[in-house]
Amino acid sequence: MEEKKFFSQYMTKHKIIGSIAILFLLLLLALGSILVRFYDSIDCADLPTVIEVEETLQNHAELIEQVKQVNPGYIHVSIVSPRECPGKGYLVIAYATIQNKTAIQELFEKEQGVNNKQFFGVPYFLRNV
Repeated sequence: MEEKKFFSQYMTKHKIIGSIAILFLLLLLALGSILVRFYDSIDCADLPTVIEVEETLQNHAELIEQVKQVNPGYIHVSIVSPRECPGKGYLVIAYATIQNKTAIQELFEKEQGVNNKQFFGVPYFLRNV
């Protein structure tokens, strides 16, 4: 009788662990598909060149510094050039909290008058890290 009880407890623990692992994998797949949708939604022809992205960052260095000062040390701005679009690029702005994200969006909206996922003509993606 005790063998059956032990076996059923053992199986229950493994079922729970297996279920958690499956849920984690499904979550990773969902997040991956969200990122892929973002990348797929921008046609290579619509992306500026990496040089144009660099020039835009230089021309608006003060605003980029304001963005970084939202949470010093925790906001990072980088240029990403997708493999599918050599020589083309967009910005990724990594932030730590939802408050950081809101503050960044407000800065961009204040400077540009709109929040259209473009930083002076350069597409950008806000990523929570």
